[in-house]
Amino acid sequence: MAWAVALFTHPLGPGRARHGPQSPPEARFAPALFSFRDRHPAPPARRPPPPAPAPPPRAHGHPARSARLSGIDQNPAMRHSFIPLLVWLAFTPWAHAQADDLQPIRGFAIDRKEVSIAQFARYAQATGTVTAAEKAGGGSTFEGGWVQRKGWTWRTPFGLQASDNEPAVHITFAEARAYCQWAGQRLPTDAEWMEAAYTERRAQPPAGFSTGQTYPYPTGSTPQGANCLGDCGAAPTPAAYANPAITTRGRGHAPTGSTKAGVNGLFEMGANAWEWTDGGTDSARPTRGGSWWYGAAQMHRDHVQTKPPDTAVVYIGFRCAKSLPSLELK
Repeated sequence: MAWAVALFTHPLGPGRARHGPQSPPEARFAPALFSFRDRHPAPPARRPPPPAPAPPPRAHGHPARSARLSGIDQNPAMRHSFIPLLVWLAFTPWAHAQADDLQPIRGFAIDRKEVSIAQFARYAQATGTVTAAEKAGGGSTFEGGWVQRKGWTWRTPFGLQASDNEPAVHITFAEARAYCQWAGQRLPTDAEWMEAAYTERRAQPPAGFSTGQTYPYPTGSTPQGANCLGDCGAAPTPAAYANPAITTRGRGHAPTGSTKAGVNGLFEMGANAWEWTDGGTDSARPTRGGSWWYGAAQMHRDHVQTKPPDTAVVYIGFRCAKSLPSLELK
């Protein structure tokens, strides 16, 4: 009889009006065989939305800069292109020119100072180099003919204890080239040396120099300030070297970087010590700039001088150069 009870009590069954007051749902459906809840289960509870992702950490500094950095960080393609560029810039010679005490010119950079005894000593210690002058027992000077000077080498250029900041002399062409290669550089070509010595390439040179101007001397319009013989004024040379018992001519060389800065802010490009350049022939290599042994005439841009590449004398030194890459970002 259960079905009859269900039929009789159903809202649409006998004895129940279709309209009018109705009892609560629980009362109407309680006697039914299947409750309304069984036939129509409640929908599952809605899950709360996932929390919003935390914002990326803000870079220190200006907000605009932070936005640019976050854009690079969120774009893998940009990041993969940008990082190698930064690495390349960090290790390129162009980026290290200032740190290496090089002066950028045009497509290359050159040492601001002549290679010093201290610098050459590090090379000799690292490589075990013994120079030709050392093997021979000493370099030479020209005193009406070449005269060997016992004990005169790059370590003791005048046979006396020397300061670390004096120029390294008694160095042959091949030895100068080998040093520059060891230092990650090279000898400047003759054309590069001439441009650096006589044509001002700095965008904002100090008073006395003009961008693009070519001068007669590495010191500018006059030879004043260089360490030459008689024509250039006083120079800070070691007093011991001016002793006639040491040398019968001149005052000897001055420490690197101690005389007046000249064209392109370079030191001792004029006088002090001749400098090897990578030019000429296998039997005659150029030496440029003059030395303390000569007057201002040998400093002039029109003066040409060559020597056999195996020459190792007290007034020939050198400096190095380095090519600068063209920064073309494609």
